[in-house]
Amino acid sequence: MRLMEELMMKTTIKKQTRKNPVDQDVDQELATMLCNRTPGFVDRVYQVYGPRLRQVVWPVLHDHSEMEDVVQDVLLHADRKAEQFDSQRGTLFSWLSTLARRRAIDRLRQRMARQRAKDGFQAEQIDQTELRQPESTVERAANTHDLRHLFSRLLEKLPQPQQEVIRMKYYRRMSQREIAQEMNTSASTVRTRIELGMQKLKNSVEALGDSIA
Repeated sequence: MRLMEELMMKTTIKKQTRKNPVDQDVDQELATMLCNRTPGFVDRVYQVYGPRLRQVVWPVLHDHSEMEDVVQDVLLHADRKAEQFDSQRGTLFSWLSTLARRRAIDRLRQRMARQRAKDGFQAEQIDQTELRQPESTVERAANTHDLRHLFSRLLEKLPQPQQEVIRMKYYRRMSQREIAQEMNTSASTVRTRIELGMQKLKNSVEALGDSIA
């Protein structure tokens, strides 16, 4: 989570607290229940602070199911780890909101990591399929002897970075990862350049008519 986003979240929580200040007596009651391991603490604190904790978690996750999971997880953690709460450092609500914010950020990072892994796997699968089955109009044109000169002229009209990655991929049969290493850039940048360049080439080839398809 970027620093600016964390600062915005903290500001939002402070505004909410100023608008609806914590009832010190109720907070002390809940803190006493926690420290004394009083049965029913989780249900009681969920009733009192559940809505506030959702306001802490929602701006991070924007997902109702994950928001509820985080709130429940935080309250159960508090019940199990009551010794971690220090009343000298702040209210019970401030401790719970800090836990909730951290758990939400961790959950968001896990979600993003899973998505990056999924995107990377799908991109690799697409690369392999393209290498095995070069069936697009552009690739057929590039591999047809009579149209090599035409394709070269169309390729030269592309921006230089797009030309380079397409030549590496389809002429030198390099993977996106190899191209990224050679060009000292990221794989996502390489993928974007290839996609943009290939789309422009496809449009140019199709504009010439069905005779080269």
